[in-house]
Amino acid sequence: MKLSIIPFFVFMFSVSFTSCYHCKNLDYCPMPEATEKYFSVFNEDNYWIYYNKDLTKKDSVYISNYEITREKDGMEFCIEWDNLRFHLNSSFMYDGDYLIGTFTGNTMGNGGVFRIKNYTEGVIVEINSANDVDTLLNQEILSGFWNYDSTFEYSKTIKYNDKYWFTPNIGIVQYVSKNSLDTFYLHEYYIH
Repeated sequence: MKLSIIPFFVFMFSVSFTSCYHCKNLDYCPMPEATEKYFSVFNEDNYWIYYNKDLTKKDSVYISNYEITREKDGMEFCIEWDNLRFHLNSSFMYDGDYLIGTFTGNTMGNGGVFRIKNYTEGVIVEINSANDVDTLLNQEILSGFWNYDSTFEYSKTIKYNDKYWFTPNIGIVQYVSKNSLDTFYLHEYYIH
């Protein structure tokens, strides 16, 4: 008698946990507004050209291996989101061939994490967003940030760790090179 009851309880236990959270409709969780504004420009076919101050070094930065995958939590929160992944190619920004850029939503559907990292240094830029709080917006926001020769003023530029300056709908407008040897300034860009 005891042996026949155990399989019954095991069956009931497994059925109760597999069917409790099954979602029929998933809610889509978009990127947080700040992430969209500052980082949606990191797409294939876009490029940025930088020079150091004395114009002796040129860096052509471009995106490759761009992919979007749809992820979902079909169990507890019934949401889905887009995960982005790309290579940020540069000659002076870091050691190595390329940086990896990612945006990953969280399973709560209220934010996510944007990262730029490489394998030797780890995470270089990390922007978290959850519950309508963007750590990006907690960085120093410069209302007026001038380009390399003071002929153009960028608005709402964010200074990140004193090494990267991001401007909405443009991307990185200035950065400090690996080993802090040079500062590179955006001279030209193409965003489609």
